[in-house]
Amino acid sequence: MTTSETIHPACQFRSDKPWLDKQFHDIEQTSIKKPGELTSELQDPESKINEQLLNRILGSIIGLLLGDALGAHVEFRPHDFLKANPVTELQGGGTWGLEKGQFTDDTSMALCLMNSLIARHGFVPYDQLVRYKWWYKHGYMSSTGLCFDIGSATSQSIREFERRQTIFANENNIPLDQLDYLSDYKLLNEFNVYCSQEDVAGNGALMRLAPVPLFFHRNPKIAVQYSGISGRITHGDQKAYDSCCYFGALIVATLRGETKNDLLSNRFYDDHKDWFNDEPLHPDVQHVADGSFKRAGGYEDGIRGKGYIVSALEAALWAFWSDEDSFEKGALAAVNLGDDTDTTAAIYGALAGTYYGYKNLPQKWLDSIYAKNFIICLCKWMTYEAEKFSDGSIDRHDSEDHSIVERTFTEQDPITMEGFPPIIISTPPKMPSIQRTAIDPVGKLGSLYDAYRDRLIVQSDNIVKKQQLSVLTKTMKCFVRKGNSHEHLNLLQMIDITNELRLSVEFNITPALGIAKTINYSLPIDVHTRFLYYNYLDREESLFDNTDDSSRSISASKLKTQATHVVTGVSWGIEVLAILQLSPDDASKIDNVLNQIRQYLTNNDTNLDMTLDEKHLLNRINRTTIYSNIYKLTKITNVLDLYCKIVDGRMNRTRRSPLTYTLCPIRFLYPEYSERDVIYIALEPRIIEKIELYLLSLSFQFKILKKLLERKSFQSSDEYLCQQFLDAQNQFSNLEKIYTKQMKTFQDWIIDIRKGKISSNVTIQELIDNDQNGLKEAINNIIIRLNSLKERGRSLHDRQITQTEHDSYNDHHDANIKYQSTKDERNENFKYPMDTSDKKFDQNSSSFVERETYHESVIPYIDRPLRSDRTDELLLDDKISTVHVSHSKTSWSPRTHPESSSLIPTEETTNILLLGEIGVGKSTFINVFANYYSFDTFDSAQFDTPVVVTPSSFLITTRDSSKLYRKII
Repeated sequence: MTTSETIHPACQFRSDKPWLDKQFHDIEQTSIKKPGELTSELQDPESKINEQLLNRILGSIIGLLLGDALGAHVEFRPHDFLKANPVTELQGGGTWGLEKGQFTDDTSMALCLMNSLIARHGFVPYDQLVRYKWWYKHGYMSSTGLCFDIGSATSQSIREFERRQTIFANENNIPLDQLDYLSDYKLLNEFNVYCSQEDVAGNGALMRLAPVPLFFHRNPKIAVQYSGISGRITHGDQKAYDSCCYFGALIVATLRGETKNDLLSNRFYDDHKDWFNDEPLHPDVQHVADGSFKRAGGYEDGIRGKGYIVSALEAALWAFWSDEDSFEKGALAAVNLGDDTDTTAAIYGALAGTYYGYKNLPQKWLDSIYAKNFIICLCKWMTYEAEKFSDGSIDRHDSEDHSIVERTFTEQDPITMEGFPPIIISTPPKMPSIQRTAIDPVGKLGSLYDAYRDRLIVQSDNIVKKQQLSVLTKTMKCFVRKGNSHEHLNLLQMIDITNELRLSVEFNITPALGIAKTINYSLPIDVHTRFLYYNYLDREESLFDNTDDSSRSISASKLKTQATHVVTGVSWGIEVLAILQLSPDDASKIDNVLNQIRQYLTNNDTNLDMTLDEKHLLNRINRTTIYSNIYKLTKITNVLDLYCKIVDGRMNRTRRSPLTYTLCPIRFLYPEYSERDVIYIALEPRIIEKIELYLLSLSFQFKILKKLLERKSFQSSDEYLCQQFLDAQNQFSNLEKIYTKQMKTFQDWIIDIRKGKISSNVTIQELIDNDQNGLKEAINNIIIRLNSLKERGRSLHDRQITQTEHDSYNDHHDANIKYQSTKDERNENFKYPMDTSDKKFDQNSSSFVERETYHESVIPYIDRPLRSDRTDELLLDDKISTVHVSHSKTSWSPRTHPESSSLIPTEETTNILLLGEIGVGKSTFINVFANYYSFDTFDSAQFDTPVVVTPSSFLITTRDSSKLYRKII
């Protein structure tokens, strides 16, 4: 934006207090102004403000900051450590290496929220997210100028918000760089601000909350509901919402003059039910409201300063209940609980500071506060704005959450701030970029990349002269997921391998390295399979985000390369996927332990607080397979060892590897390359999905067939059956060549699409359609015949049964034939499903399916020998089809009744016994006879569904008598 005329009509918001928005020392926006550097720009309200209210509001915000700063240097330290080395004073150093009085993410986010309320003169969740994003990306409102401490839930929500902004900008034709200043009432309400994943209940929603109830305390119902909404935009669990509502109500009640006994009463919720619109609290939150925090023993009685929001609320209230009317004692007690020390103390400080007031906070600590003048000025404006909101000043349309959010914006609200000149910051042009998961760990800033084939190009003469470093610790994603034999997982997709790279790995355009080796997992996935995933982002290294500076950052000789992009950013950290096969007897108990481990990893706990029995349970996991971006982690075979190595890796940055690469088109950094020289077109997501659907179903069938054709999987003394099996192996050899050729065709077409040589919409669909009835059906037919062949081979081995018993035995197996099994390393049955249609692969699959019971489909027996010399012809025949018969015994009943037949039916029943060797056509004869009886014309037999009495294959002619087509029934 260079002139006011270029500002989009929907993005007219400009604050009347410029110092509340992000400001930088340089035009490149690489060095943000920290709160303590804005003192000269501050301006107090001109009107007189309520000093008593200011004392309370200032006490709350400064109390929050003091708790945060007290706990910062021992964050993540366990209780045992703090019991031996208790915190007694405000000090620096420790976990983050901060100066005495500097704060972490707790206070930074509270300041972002406070700035939004003041700048927008009300509650605008969209603007709150914008300022959280500024903090995350630029260090806005950070005491160090960097976002160095962020929770996983908050990180995920901010990233999701950015993603939605990009989509929203495209859909509404708004420049993305202006969207942060969105002012249009309608568009503000169209944007979905709830960016959290489900079941997220971290304490990050609570630690920053205080400004909301402080601002709206004159209208308790609004204050309570806005408190819940403010938490929910980043933490979506109901427990998070209710915790924020309850805590907000406590602050409102404090400002309205209620006593400490009133605040800590077990009846507080009941006495203020109307503030909650008579909505019940979540049972976990209600437990706290009922007084669960009143435990004299503190930690020894179960009080924990953990990342779980309910535990954090309980711990903060315990500190307030037991502080003996001393802010200092309460804050230190909260810190010395250990673990998430700064957040527990910050939550305590927000409430206790409101109650005791700024004037009663420890002066020795107040003297050391960072950016004190800035915060005092903010609190004055907060007091000034809060007094405007009397009980009747807010028009509540109804009790719906969304309607409450809408209330803030009316035509009279000063959203556009037309009376104030806009802030114009000239920014250099930004480079376009794409991201790739760093499966090859050798990449670095300045490395060349071939995006056509998704491969790094090793080049030794690139020298990075300068770079921008951004540290983002404590950013992680961790989950435990259960397997399901009926859900076909694409494991690469589950761990968020970027779309284009995933396609390249699946088609072997690029080798499966690092975490992408997950694609090689081929063991059964069932209800006893667990996926433990952990992703920890430590830091991001990047070149300057504009063309001139980035090109100056790289020194290289003149290039002659196939590269399309240059690595301009590298994120470093730890990524692990552990695939665990549990014992059915221990599954539920192990699940509980795995969830504990997930919680420890999420909370950055260094000590695994587990009983000996729980640790023994983990040793009883049947199989552990680990994939990671760090090679050494893949050699671990025990979950406990994995946890210890992850903790060790978090503490030691030399033990981390690249997580992602940010890639910029090469032409932006090397002028000798023009846009015409290097064209890169990414495939559309829907095209990738279609290709994967086809590929993975095909490869799934191919793996099944390969297993079935292993020599050890078939044994028979019958020479004829053995010959048929050899014929199948020969046919598979031909199919394998065709399969390889088909994969090569796909590889070439994908690369050509990326090069812009052909259209993805036409060619890929054409390629899939051409092959749909060829290779896949040929493989499927062989699988069907092999299963039948092996079952017949087994039946012939039983020489002890009588002919009657033999017939009964075969009848049973014709209706319920078992799958051929091989054994894995732990002797678990590996069973092959016959239904390999596309419908089974809606989610795609990179692994076989293990069934706990035998499949009950009828597997048709093929009387005719396999024909190994007809593979090419078979593949070219687009009328081959596979028909799967019923899951129950087949009993013949004519489905189509002809008109009067010349044959007169009779009530007599004639039993006919057909005797003969295998393969002479008994089943075919019965089925042909049944179809002859069922259909009165050849056309009706030809075009209607054949009747199947005995599963078999047989020949039927079409109108063209010169052609015969085999129908597998």
